[in-house]
Amino acid sequence: MSSATADHSTIDIFVSENIHTAAISIRDYGPGVPEQVLTQIFDPFFRVEEARNAMGGGSGLGLSIAKQAVQLHHGTITAENASPGLRVQITIPLRSVASLN
Repeated sequence: MSSATADHSTIDIFVSENIHTAAISIRDYGPGVPEQVLTQIFDPFFRVEEARNAMGGGSGLGLSIAKQAVQLHHGTITAENASPGLRVQITIPLRSVASLN
């Protein structure tokens, strides 16, 4: 997630579900994202200023691709600062096997 997260640092992943949705929460312990650009991190090619100067930084496509995939499944993806770090939450609706017939 955050390019500034140190190598070998912890990333927490939690998965839960209920009768209607599956939820995935991914959190790193890096510096987070400036509040004023938090919604922009899902835009294609957007990179937080600090990540632009990092050697070997990403292209700014990962969260944009994730957003498209989640939306194709009628879900939502959001991000928030977790102090420290960034938390990305994905919710995807579930359909029962009976509703597929």
